[in-house]
Amino acid sequence: MLPTNKRLLATPADEAGPVERALLQKWNYLHAVRTLLGFLSALAFLFGITTK
Repeated sequence: MLPTNKRLLATPADEAGPVERALLQKWNYLHAVRTLLGFLSALAFLFGITTK
């Protein structure tokens, strides 16, 4: 995810084109996966501390 972030941040807004749009879509997908994994890990943690 970091290489995608760096490349997107290095591109000036007025020079953005189809390549940057594809990168942004890839970033959105990676962010969604990361968010889902974080949510699932929080659920697993809560499950673990409430059951014995």
